[in-house]
Amino acid sequence: MAPGGSVLLRDVAYERIKDAIRHGALQPGEPLSETRLSQLLGISRTPVREALQGLAQEGLVQIIPGRAITVAAPSIDDALNTIQVRSILEPAVVRLSTEAMQTGQLERLWRALLTMEEAAARGDRAA
Repeated sequence: MAPGGSVLLRDVAYERIKDAIRHGALQPGEPLSETRLSQLLGISRTPVREALQGLAQEGLVQIIPGRAITVAAPSIDDALNTIQVRSILEPAVVRLSTEAMQTGQLERLWRALLTMEEAAARGDRAA
């Protein structure tokens, strides 16, 4: 935030682009255009360029000077680390949350799980 509590356009662009990457709206390897992003965000190119520089420092985008800007693909090590952390955290979160649920909530959760398993068996990703 800028002095006085105002939000910088660079920060707005940074958060919006970062969210798009995290939520899959921008895919690894996808080329990014400062012009296109500035038009989509309704922000001039300078704050978008600054946001992309910040995202590059975080490893979320790759900048090849004078050539291209793309969404960075996670390395194999990053993917394996993510899987390992999730395999530790997710069972603990499920256990803690189900212990706090009432019977009706647990039954709804169980039905949702069965519905997802049936959809997976049919190959119905949308379901």
